[in-house]
Amino acid sequence: MTTRNIKRINSTRRIILTGSPIMNSLTELWSLVDFVQPGLLGKLEVFSVELSVPIQQGSLAGANQLQIVTGLKCAEELRAIVKPLLLRRLKADINLVKVKKSDNVLFIKMTEEQDAVYQSYLGTQRVRDALLEGAHCFGILAKLRQLVSHPYFVGDEETGKITEEQISRSIKKPLISGKMQALLSLLGGWRKQKRKVLVFCQCLPSLKMIVGMCNRNYVPVLSIYGQTPVSTRQMLINEFNDSPDAFAMVMTSRVGGVGLNIHGATRTVIFEPDWNPGQDEQAAARIHRPQQTDNVAIYRLITNDSIEEWIYQRQIYKHSVAQHVLSDKHNDQRLFAKASMACLLFGKGDTAETLKMIGADIKIDKKKDKRETDLEKATRKAAEAQESSISKSLKKVYKKFPHLKPKKTDTIDGEKIEGLQSASKIDVGENKNYGKTEDWVLARLFKKAGCVIDTAVDQAAIKEGTDYKKIDEEAQKVAKAAVAALHKNLRQPKVKSLKTKSSSSSLLQKMRQRRTVEEETEAPVALPEDVLKKSKLNPNYKLANNLRNYIQENWRGPTSDDLIAKFDGNVRDKAVFKAVLKQLATLNTKTKRWKLKPQYES
Repeated sequence: MTTRNIKRINSTRRIILTGSPIMNSLTELWSLVDFVQPGLLGKLEVFSVELSVPIQQGSLAGANQLQIVTGLKCAEELRAIVKPLLLRRLKADINLVKVKKSDNVLFIKMTEEQDAVYQSYLGTQRVRDALLEGAHCFGILAKLRQLVSHPYFVGDEETGKITEEQISRSIKKPLISGKMQALLSLLGGWRKQKRKVLVFCQCLPSLKMIVGMCNRNYVPVLSIYGQTPVSTRQMLINEFNDSPDAFAMVMTSRVGGVGLNIHGATRTVIFEPDWNPGQDEQAAARIHRPQQTDNVAIYRLITNDSIEEWIYQRQIYKHSVAQHVLSDKHNDQRLFAKASMACLLFGKGDTAETLKMIGADIKIDKKKDKRETDLEKATRKAAEAQESSISKSLKKVYKKFPHLKPKKTDTIDGEKIEGLQSASKIDVGENKNYGKTEDWVLARLFKKAGCVIDTAVDQAAIKEGTDYKKIDEEAQKVAKAAVAALHKNLRQPKVKSLKTKSSSSSLLQKMRQRRTVEEETEAPVALPEDVLKKSKLNPNYKLANNLRNYIQENWRGPTSDDLIAKFDGNVRDKAVFKAVLKQLATLNTKTKRWKLKPQYES
């Protein structure tokens, strides 16, 4: 209704200002363009069928080659249509912010007590009804998100709302939540570094829990949420920016995530992810401002094997769709498929494993435990006692014969050497400032809360992906080279060779003709090293070479469905195809993708 009324306003010029033209779906872009220039993108129903759906399908992980190319071409056409109307400037394009920004994703494991509560809720009748009838799905997803924050957030039996008593209990026992363990470790590290921190939550109970936990530990904290009067919000922000005593500010993403300038903080924690990726991006940008003088870091907390994993996957997918349409420098990112309701509730997303495959994980040098064993302790004490005894004896000698005591000098053979000094005075260099770096914070995090930290991932590496245009250019070069090689071979004169049929070759040919499918399945080739070689005893060498080349071209490794789509109709017998495939490659049971064995990689 609001959109229709706005479109009825008579005006000679229409301008829209927005930081995120696409946040959830392409229909949002259609709505903006239709207001500025009505009818440019046609009717919404036609736009959805002809452009929106193909682009979305081509961005999914399970898309075939036709869907991928179709999606990219539709995105190019849509981008060309809206380009004359769209003036888009990013901070990176105009170098507005001078400081660097790092964006890290921490995958958190639930504690045993938390996982038990989570699984118990999944077994309730309400969840079963939602799977069978599709009812109450939004309420269930919201409840699962609350349990991921803290297992005490079970809500009232009648209303389902989280009570003040449950919030008070969570404040007293924050460590039974995996997320709270990670957050406490991060806050402790930044407190020692004297940095200011923003923490963004999705729900009010989480905000109250974090604020209460900070107050309980005498940590100075401010908060802004929906009930905070508008007149006092800017005063709180000014106090946080200017006061040296302020440490943390906790905010809800809907209230504090847009339009505020909080340059006093250099670290941001997104405690709970939003279904809308633009909302989290806006929240992360509150500290990356032109007035900022220090490098900033963003930390997103995602709980493994929970609803949050699927929320994060949808964020990456939505960002990919938006980039295909808004930027001609987009990357072809198809990491995740669309999840069903059953996957949202019970499925394992394997998000961390997928991101490790593209090299997005952050390598943390986990230092070995420095605790001594009883034997090491006894040996050390014995050595110290012996050294002390020798030192005392030398002191007695030096006291009696002072001329024997060695002099402290910076000379060699009587000549003074510039730069020579005692070891105690040597500057430790980079190690001197190690405690102020983000590496120290991460190392401390893995040390203090390592039991709940699964993986740390670089968000920027996820967004880079693979450039489809470069792949397309390389493919065209390969195709042209193949045609050139073909023409070159055609120009060469044919040389007829005399074929002499020997009794041995004739016998081998007859043996091969009598060879059954079962025999080929058991032993596709005579020896593993001959699987790619052409021989009369290896009629499947072409299939083996084609399989090897196809698997090698797919850097992530093809799935079984990809292989079937590629080779269906070109295989004489599926059993032989399966045997050759198993001889060349192995299947990763987690990612369901085939990888070449090391001896067959070129």
